[in-house]
Amino acid sequence: MKAHLCALHDEMWEVLDIGPFTSFQKVNPEHAIDNTRPQMISKAKSEWTTEERRKYNLDNIAKDILYKSIDDRYFNRIKKCKTAKEIWDTLELIGAGDEQEKDNKLTIANKKFDDFKLLPGESISKMYDRLLTLTGEISELGKDLTTKEINLKVLRGLPSAWKMKVVAVQASKDVKTYPTDKLISDLKAHEFEMIEEKEDVPEERTTTALTASTSKVNDFD
Repeated sequence: MKAHLCALHDEMWEVLDIGPFTSFQKVNPEHAIDNTRPQMISKAKSEWTTEERRKYNLDNIAKDILYKSIDDRYFNRIKKCKTAKEIWDTLELIGAGDEQEKDNKLTIANKKFDDFKLLPGESISKMYDRLLTLTGEISELGKDLTTKEINLKVLRGLPSAWKMKVVAVQASKDVKTYPTDKLISDLKAHEFEMIEEKEDVPEERTTTALTASTSKVNDFD
C-alpha cells in the first residue's frame, strides 16, 4: 500500500506520516523584519497556487485509496477519521492487534502439530486428511513446515504396532526429501496388510478348534 501511494506522488508519504498540507506561507509585506528574515504568514485559500491546491488535495486522494482498500469489517473503526494520517495510524494499530492474534493462533496450531498422532480406529487416509488441514492452517499463519518435519510427525504419530514399519521406512528412505504423499501410500499398503492379517487370525483359530474337536470325537469313537 505504501509503495502504491508513493508511486502516485513522491510527497504522498508525507501526508500519511506527518499529515495533510493544510496551509501555505507567504511573506508578510507589512511586517518585514529584514531582507534575510522576512516574517511569514499563512495564505488565504484564495491565494493558493495550482501546485499548492494539488498538494492540499493529496490527503483526499490518499483517503479515497485507503477507503477502497479497507476490508468492510474495519470500516467502522476508521470512518470517523478526518485525515489520511488518522486512517493510516488506526490501521497500524489494527494490524498490530491482528498480528498478536495471528501469533496466538500459530501457537495453538503448533501445539496441535506437536501432539498430532493416529487416533484409535482411524485410518491412515483419515489421519492424512487431518494432517493436511493442520499444515495448511499453519502455512496460512506464516510458517512453512519442511518435508522432514511432516514425515517425522507422521511416523512418530503411529502406535507401537507400527514400530517395525517405521524402522523400515527410516532405514530405507531419506525423510528429508521423500515425498509425504509416497510415504502415506507406503503406510496405506502396510495398513491393508495389517487388516488382512487380523482377518486371517480368527479363521485360523476356527480351523484349529474344529480340527481339535474332530480329533476328540474320533478318539471317543
